[in-house]
Amino acid sequence: MSLTALERGFGDPRTRDFRVKNIVTVKAGGIKVNVHKDTDLIWLCFLDELESLHGKGSLARGRDDWGFIVRPIRGYERRYETSRDLRFLSNHSWGTAVDVNSTTNPMGPKRTTFKVAET
Repeated sequence: MSLTALERGFGDPRTRDFRVKNIVTVKAGGIKVNVHKDTDLIWLCFLDELESLHGKGSLARGRDDWGFIVRPIRGYERRYETSRDLRFLSNHSWGTAVDVNSTTNPMGPKRTTFKVAET
């Protein structure tokens, strides 16, 4: 299994002060998402680029965008509940993952991939 965000130095998202010390709000592409402060520039650039590819306001249509939330990886809820092992927490728990237009592009057996134009 790969290293957890905790092992990479991101801290334990379950602690009381994790959110206060590490989570910031990024406003980009017409949406707001909460992300880890060390990744905010990446998300800012990505969301702006995504909106430029799909048209102004394309990301804000559904208001179904999520970033930071402490939760297990889907399908690993029981393992996390019984072990409390951080390896079973979603990257959202550290603010290093974002869902955009989630209700119109839900996670499923076939994932949508975005092609970014080369400059």
